Amino acid sequence: MLIINLEGIKMIKILIFILLLLSSCSVDISESLFIASIGFEMKDEKINGYFYIPLSSDVGKANEEGKGSGEFVRVAGDTIEQVFNNVDAVNSININLKHVSSVVLNESLFNDEFILEFINYVKYSNRLDYNFYLFTTTEKMEDIYSFKNPNQESVLNSLLVISGDNAGIRLVADPVHYLDFCKKYYSQRSILIPMLDIEELWNIEGKKEKNFYPQSAIYFYKGNVCEVKKEKGSPYFKSKINFYDEIEKEPIYFSKYKMALSREGIIKIILKYESFDKKVERSKVAKLVENRINDYLRKYSEYDPLDLAFLNEVYNNNLKYSDLKIKINILVN
Repeated sequence: MLIINLEGIKMIKILIFILLLLSSCSVDISESLFIASIGFEMKDEKINGYFYIPLSSDVGKANEEGKGSGEFVRVAGDTIEQVFNNVDAVNSININLKHVSSVVLNESLFNDEFILEFINYVKYSNRLDYNFYLFTTTEKMEDIYSFKNPNQESVLNSLLVISGDNAGIRLVADPVHYLDFCKKYYSQRSILIPMLDIEELWNIEGKKEKNFYPQSAIYFYKGNVCEVKKEKGSPYFKSKINFYDEIEKEPIYFSKYKMALSREGIIKIILKYESFDKKVERSKVAKLVENRINDYLRKYSEYDPLDLAFLNEVYNNNLKYSDLKIKINILVN
């Protein structure tokens, strides 16, 4: 005779519940199409969506064919919701968006109407996780998503897939996480967004292949957009591991560069530098950095590159860009 006490019955119920839960959450990857990146642009008065799929042969390096390349599915719709519905309709297998690493928006889509529609879709559709990064471009989206990495490198190492960990993206702008973008957007703060530019690079076979690199950016501020194109002053606005600049055509290598704006309105800069050809006076380097920053501030102050309006609100200040002072500390070479 089998005797089961109440505690035993409770335990059996828990085990049955766990088994049912696990069985309902199982996913057959052979029946799913995993999307790594999504791009949007306006074309023929329709929103065109590009859904980027790394090749399975590239993931496992199973063969030479297809290495360093990927594929995309393109669909169109009048709304973002229609675009996602249409990509489901043209595929016989499940579209999995839970592992999207990046979203690329054509620069023209950085307007309040589209951004709010996009944010609401992500929020209410429950199809995308919030853990992705935002980019922009003025290039054709088809060129962005049909790229092939030079030297047959894996597309899984592209900026579209590992954007948050790739130091190359920091040439002009740091990666913008979706949640950080939303927070700044609703607070009407200045947002600097990396821009993907197409360039031709030499591959291992000595031929030129198109690829993209973030050598520029845009400021998106209160619904307005301003391009920052390969500005020499741009690197001086972030903490960098290292970067190059020139003083009268002489290359200078900067390292341990850090910049911070104090609540008193002082831009404090710490840096080290090296000269490749000859010694350069510290005063000359300090003047270069100071000039770069002042020029940049004058050019982009309308777009609040230092987020001064937000800092004034936080610290109850009334600082203006004309009030800021620059203090530079050059460490021993």
